[in-house]
Amino acid sequence: MIKFITSFVFVSLSLMAFSQSVVVSNTQTPTQLVNNVLLGMGVTASNITINGNPVTANAVQGNVAKFTNTNPTFPISSGLLLTTGNAIAAQGPNSSTNFYNNLPATASVATDPHLNILAAGTLTNGVVLEFDFIPTGDTLNFRYIFGSEEYPEFSPSTWNDAFGLFLWGPGITGPYVLAGYPNGANIATIPGGIPVTINNVGDASNTQYYVFNDNGSTYGNAIQYDGTTVLLTAAASVQCNQTYHIKLAISNVSDMLYDSGVFLEANSFSSNVVDVAVATVTGDTTIIEGCNFADIVFTRPEGNMLDTLSIIYTIGGTATEGVDYTNLIDTILFLPGVDTVILNLTPLQDNIIEGYESVIISVNIINPCGDTIVSSGTIYVWDGPIIDSLWSTNANCLPTGSVHVTVVAPLVPATYIWTYPDSSLTFSGPDWQNINPGWYYITVTQAQCSVSDSVEVLLTAPPLANFSVVAPLSNCQPAEFAFVNNSLNATSYNWTFGDGNGSAGNNPSHTYSNQTFGTYTVQLIAFVDPSCESDTTLTINLDVCACIDPTALNFNALANIDDGSCIYPNPEVFAPNVFTPNSDAENPTFFLDCKKVVSLELTILNRWGSVVFSKSSSDLINNNPAWDGKIDGDLAKEGIYFYIYKATGITNQVVEGHGFLHLISDK
Repeated sequence: MIKFITSFVFVSLSLMAFSQSVVVSNTQTPTQLVNNVLLGMGVTASNITINGNPVTANAVQGNVAKFTNTNPTFPISSGLLLTTGNAIAAQGPNSSTNFYNNLPATASVATDPHLNILAAGTLTNGVVLEFDFIPTGDTLNFRYIFGSEEYPEFSPSTWNDAFGLFLWGPGITGPYVLAGYPNGANIATIPGGIPVTINNVGDASNTQYYVFNDNGSTYGNAIQYDGTTVLLTAAASVQCNQTYHIKLAISNVSDMLYDSGVFLEANSFSSNVVDVAVATVTGDTTIIEGCNFADIVFTRPEGNMLDTLSIIYTIGGTATEGVDYTNLIDTILFLPGVDTVILNLTPLQDNIIEGYESVIISVNIINPCGDTIVSSGTIYVWDGPIIDSLWSTNANCLPTGSVHVTVVAPLVPATYIWTYPDSSLTFSGPDWQNINPGWYYITVTQAQCSVSDSVEVLLTAPPLANFSVVAPLSNCQPAEFAFVNNSLNATSYNWTFGDGNGSAGNNPSHTYSNQTFGTYTVQLIAFVDPSCESDTTLTINLDVCACIDPTALNFNALANIDDGSCIYPNPEVFAPNVFTPNSDAENPTFFLDCKKVVSLELTILNRWGSVVFSKSSSDLINNNPAWDGKIDGDLAKEGIYFYIYKATGITNQVVEGHGFLHLISDK
């Protein structure tokens, strides 16, 4: 007997986001989930029940669901999910350490005899999925991950949530009794035959099989559970074409809180078949010449990985090897410990329109039952988008340009996207009219594959701004500058002079006044219309010319050039006519009060013309000449004295004067 089992698996190779969560879907019944999700090659199922009821198996259940995953931190991409509470509670992110969802309430499995053996406690809510199956090979394999919110704080504890994969049938032995079968075995175990439960696997027991995920530390946002097992494989030796019974069961223990669940990998429930699958970049059945590629994925069950396996496959279809795609090796070799071999198929771009051509990869395996199992995968090769011609017409200063593209196979639906360099303008279609000069980029997409190119719309006689400056003899303000316009190919001009003023003239002049000294930038924009312009700049220097001496009466703090206009004050001298150098400390010295004086000479004579005091100073603040009324250390006689002074001003003006003073003594 020959059994044809054709598998088409299309795996997206696009970059996966680490922040994505597992997506749980409750749209299929348990019967549909077993047949469409769980079962792989070499297995057929029948008599599917939920909690012992075949009717329930044909109704959607809250804790029996499909999951899909694009987060690479979680090792299973899709499969069947069984949970104690509602399955939606397994969906990430990991936002709580004690999450559960039992509304609506899931069924009680308290009377299940086999789970009770594992739990060592009181069973509460959960689910029991059972079905018969007939393997076409001599081994049974599937992969799973058990997870729970009981982790890590209740491992171990009396809340020993339990999970079992109980198998009955020819050649299976164990302690689990089921009417009509020899005693069965639990194949959800770790090495040593230890059942997978909260107490048996955790951060306190068999830690090498435990994954800590509190706060999403391992799986990111993928799942809600705080801990899981590693990815485990359940395997058993079976007899081909014989009927077996399997029970997949999970239950809360001692309470109905802190959900647990088991993730069963899609299509992993399989038996002794080499599977052929096709993986493409786009996720569909088509690859494009010169654009993308396909991986032909050969997979054998994990239970058959101990030996070397050599597979000779056949290549069929309408495409020609070595012409339409690269040459392929003719033998696939599985080394011990290897379950997957990937063969790359790359289409060759020959720029010939051939339409869709097929490549069919087939593997024939004779299983231990003597049946020939045919597994095949099909991929289609298409020519892809080919740009036949790309051209443009020039534009002047108005948007009069155009761009055009044609493809080799216009009858194949294509999309055309033109973009302007800054992406501010886009256009859909092969011909874009009335556009400005610049580079335009075209992307043509056919059958999910794109080709890109670019073309330039040239500008006819573009404007070129240029000017020179005729400066005045002096930059002191007011200063008039003349600007000579040397621009080409322009009809309009816009001048800015840097002081807030401007002009639209051809060769303007501008007088700068009342501006701070410094550098000013003059800009000229030459254009035909505002969308087509050229600009250039030059700098000029402006001066403020005035008195820059801070001591002058007309000092200008805003000036940078001294124009010789400083005006200085004349020195002023004020003299008292009496002083009393006695013991009362009032008017003890005679001195002159000066303004605008930088140096002073003071001489005092007695009535006979003899000099009794003489002193000069250039520091009148700290050392102003002053007579204390003493002559050679002795107080002078009371009477009339004569003083003479010479005061020098800021600009060396000299003021001389004299007068009489009266010395009054208390002697």
